[in-house]
Amino acid sequence: MKNLMLRTALVLVALVFSMQSESLAQCNTTISMFPSSKYVVRYKNTGGGNSWWVGNVSNAIGRHDKENGINPNSNEDIFRTAQHYNFSGILPSNAQVTNATLIVTISGFASGSYNARIVTYPAGTLFSNNEQTWTNVGSGSVYFDNLNYNSTNGTPKTSATLTSAVQNALSSCHINIGILSLNEGANNTYAQITMRLDVTYVPKVQITVNNSFGGGLVKVDGSNVTSGTTLTWNCGSSHVIESFNQTWNHQTYNTLNTWTNTTTGEDFNQNPLTITATSNATYRANFGSSVNITVSNSFGG
Repeated sequence: MKNLMLRTALVLVALVFSMQSESLAQCNTTISMFPSSKYVVRYKNTGGGNSWWVGNVSNAIGRHDKENGINPNSNEDIFRTAQHYNFSGILPSNAQVTNATLIVTISGFASGSYNARIVTYPAGTLFSNNEQTWTNVGSGSVYFDNLNYNSTNGTPKTSATLTSAVQNALSSCHINIGILSLNEGANNTYAQITMRLDVTYVPKVQITVNNSFGGGLVKVDGSNVTSGTTLTWNCGSSHVIESFNQTWNHQTYNTLNTWTNTTTGEDFNQNPLTITATSNATYRANFGSSVNITVSNSFGG
């Protein structure tokens, strides 16, 4: 009997976990974003010192002598790229980011034996100062390292660090990313790099709970809230709502132990009720009222 009860309990736990996993899978939303980006090149000016120039080609890394666009005699043209991903109107600011992935392609190189690095870049406006942009790319913390030119073709790259960075950037609606070649000190390490940022997130949903008599309290996850309260939860999360007998405006109301999802019209003959928040909805606790009636005889007895 004990083994049977244990097996039954394990089956129920597995069923609940499976239902929660399915709900989360239904709620997961993935969006793809392409950046606005430019390269910045450091080159030797005619005086022999370093200068910096922003070109029109959007994504370039590595060294490519005499290709800086200004001084054709320069022999130390080193390219770096900075990218700007704008979330505004695309990614909800209150979302829970579960995964961030960069789809990376490196092309246009003379030799595939070189490697690239993808790094963090400070928030703010890119290219307000070309030298600072070039320096910022070189000093960023590493997201992904040793990306071989020859084997990086549409390769998805994901990490907890990048996912956390996207989550933290939701309030500012953008994130910047830098790219450089690890072999930029050698000539002919030039390459073109393109990236796409895929973000998977769980949106928020709003659930309103109220009583059929229009007032009073509702218990949500063990705490009382005012009837008519709207709660914001992660899509796919589970919560317990409960109605109870109460007096409001000098009137006693008795719970019928039933609930109605007034958004869908679905009725539930149970109380407390466990719900999974997958879309905006309103849940109504159904009540009956108690009326006190006094009767008397005309002769007073």
